[in-house]
Amino acid sequence: MRDRLPLMALALALLVGALAVLFLRASARGEFAEPLSTYRSEPDGTRALYLLAEQSGLPVSRRHLDLEQIEGTPALVLLGAEGDLPEHEDRPDGGAHDHDDWWHERLSKYETTELLRAVEGGATLLYAVSRSHPFLDELKVSFAASADHASRELVPLSPTPYTRGVHTVQTRISGYLTAPGALPLLIDEHQGDRAVALLLERGKGRVLVIAAPTMASNSELAQDDNAAFWLSALGELGSQPGTAIAFDEFHHGFTGDRTVMSYAARFGLQWAIVQGLFALALWSLALRRMGPPRPIVESERRGSADYLLAMARIYRLGGHRAYASEALVRGATRQLQQLTRLHRTAGLDHVAEALVAQGQPGLAGLLRELRDSSRGELDEAALLTLSRKAALLRDRAQSRAAPTPGATPA
Repeated sequence: MRDRLPLMALALALLVGALAVLFLRASARGEFAEPLSTYRSEPDGTRALYLLAEQSGLPVSRRHLDLEQIEGTPALVLLGAEGDLPEHEDRPDGGAHDHDDWWHERLSKYETTELLRAVEGGATLLYAVSRSHPFLDELKVSFAASADHASRELVPLSPTPYTRGVHTVQTRISGYLTAPGALPLLIDEHQGDRAVALLLERGKGRVLVIAAPTMASNSELAQDDNAAFWLSALGELGSQPGTAIAFDEFHHGFTGDRTVMSYAARFGLQWAIVQGLFALALWSLALRRMGPPRPIVESERRGSADYLLAMARIYRLGGHRAYASEALVRGATRQLQQLTRLHRTAGLDHVAEALVAQGQPGLAGLLRELRDSSRGELDEAALLTLSRKAALLRDRAQSRAAPTPGATPA
C-alpha cells in the first residue's frame, strides 16, 4: 500500500484538478455555449436578446430538437443555424470564410423540406445568415457578400410593423439580399439602397431573412434602435394567437442528449479516446510496485518477538494449559464429527460410537486416548505431545472421505 502511495496521490491530484476545471466551466455561463446561441453571454452570444424578449412578454422558448418534424405553426428563429459566425471588422473576406471547423451540424435536406412545408402551412421563420446557403436557394434568395464588415447604419425602406419605432440600426453586415417579390425591411443607403433584411411571403407563412446576424449579438443589441427592431420583428412574427417563438439551439449543440456519443459529437471523439487511454494507463501503472520491497526494520522484528515471548510467559504463569488441552480435544472431535451424520453439538462419546458403527474403530480409539491424555495436570512437554497427537488425528480424519448417504457401514 505504501509503495503505491505516490501514484494514488497523483491520481487524486488529477481528479481534483479535473473537477475544478469542470466546475469552472459549468459556472462560466458566457463560454460554454457556441456563438449566436441564446445560452452564451459573451459579446458574440445572443443571451441578451432572449432575455429582452422574455422580459417584454413575448412567448419565447428554446428548441433542442431537430427540424425534421415541426408541429403546428410556430415562429422559428434560426441564428447561425448552418455554422455562421458573427462577423468581425478585421476579416474583410466578404462573408466567404470557411466555418466547417466550428460546428458540423447543418440543415439537412429533411429539415429543409419540413421547414418549407411548415412555412407554407402558416409557420413563420426568421433566418439570419452570414453567407450563402442551399436553403437560400430554396427560398429563391440571392446573397452577395459585402466588401468589408465595418459597422454601418441601416434604415427602414418604409414604415412596416416589423420596423415599428426603428429609425436607424448600427451593425456589421455580411452581405446584401435580393429576391423577386420580397419586401426590403432594412437597407444600406450608402450602397445604393441595397437590402440587408428581406420579408418573403411563402404560402400562408412568412420568412424574414437577415444578412446581419451580428445585430442580434450581446455586443450590438444596445446600439441605436437594434433592440427595437428585434422586439418589433419578433412580436410581428409571433402575432398570431397561440404562436410560440422558438429559438433554435439544436444546431448550436444543445440536443438534450447526455450520452457518451453526444459528448463526443459536441466536443470531439478524440477527447473521449484520450480519457479512456489515460484511465487504462493509470490502471496499468497501479498494478506495478513503485520501487523495491521495503526491508523489515530490525526494531519491528525484535518488538514482535518480544511481544510473543511476553504473551507466552503470561499464559504459562496463568496456568492456561488445561484450557489449551480442552481446546485441542474439542477441535479434534469436531473434525471427526464431519465423518459422521451427527449434529455438530454431539459429544466425544457419541462421535466415537458413530465411528465404531461406521467401521472405523481405530479413529474412535485415538479420540478416546486423546481425551484421556488431556486429563490431569500437564506440563509443557505433555501439552506439546498432546498437540502433536491432535494434529495427527485431524490429518487422518481429513484423509478419509465421508461415506455417502444411505451407504451400508463396513
